[in-house]
Amino acid sequence: MGGGRKKSGRKSGRKTGGGGGVVARSLFEDQAVAAIKEVEEQEVEEKGEVEEGPAYVPTPEDMKMLNSILGQPAWEKVEARVQELQAGGQLTENLLQAAVHLLGVCETRGEPEEVTQMLTKVASLVAYTLSSSHLSAELILIDVLMKLEPEVNQGPAKERMVDAFAGEADKGNFLESLQEMLTSLLDQNEPMEALLEKTVEENQDESFTGMIEMVKTRKLACARMKVLISIAEGL
Repeated sequence: MGGGRKKSGRKSGRKTGGGGGVVARSLFEDQAVAAIKEVEEQEVEEKGEVEEGPAYVPTPEDMKMLNSILGQPAWEKVEARVQELQAGGQLTENLLQAAVHLLGVCETRGEPEEVTQMLTKVASLVAYTLSSSHLSAELILIDVLMKLEPEVNQGPAKERMVDAFAGEADKGNFLESLQEMLTSLLDQNEPMEALLEKTVEENQDESFTGMIEMVKTRKLACARMKVLISIAEGL
């Protein structure tokens, strides 16, 4: 990850515990930028040449934003902070690059494994959240509604729909997308159930258990989609 440059193999000799966040506070903001510069200068000395083109170096503002994620006390808070940044339009490719670049620096400096693992998780979360932001408002709404158990209580799902349809989501496109998903699932369920019946007849215990769970999950998804379609059509 570290920009394609070879690692220097040096270890910083610093301890990184006790930071209070999900990643110890040893490489953030101005310290991180300075550490990155130090590693890059060392690599130039070792290689005896300068790479073509400027290497990406996160700005202090990039690192300040990244620190607001990494400094959270628990993973749930990290996820909430990323969602907050996305909602505010502050989740950018530069922030993702900063996380990836810092990961490379930490690997080069021999930071503890728990630090690099957490940075990898944070970079993956930022990348996933950025990619999901390109989904249509209707698909995002469906994803949210499918987690609300509308077959148990329709109230929360209805409220979300009303708000979404008053905003960016289009009711017609929502129903069309949901119906396409439902049709696809129903088409897949028929051969799945036939295979389940065959599995039961042949008494294949291990595959039987997995197949049962898969069919149950698909049937539940179909039931939820039918409820959501009914709710939307009534609005």
